[in-house]
Amino acid sequence: VGAPIAPPATHRSAMSRLTALIAALLAHVALGFGNVRGGATGVRPLTGSESAAVGDALSHALGVMSGREKAGDKFSICLSMFPDGPPADAATDAVWQSCKEVMPGAAAAASRRR
Repeated sequence: VGAPIAPPATHRSAMSRLTALIAALLAHVALGFGNVRGGATGVRPLTGSESAAVGDALSHALGVMSGREKAGDKFSICLSMFPDGPPADAATDAVWQSCKEVMPGAAAAASRRR
């Protein structure tokens, strides 16, 4: 049996972007939980619902990466994460920085804040 056939460069590039987006989304989820978890009193374990949400996100991400599940398009993913527009920390939020190019009105909102 011969060596495995590498996917075309465009497929690898799309997978790299998808992998980066999934990593950013998971980081966003984790950081969001971190903001409510620790506070001034220290870190606490994830609640059952937080743990389930992280598990669901990881399961879906792995399903997409393996080809068993279809990924949502970037616009839909970003719109679900930022339904009210840019977050308060938009300038430093890595996920927002990735999403802002596809969000309706993001450029106008950014120019109004300047």
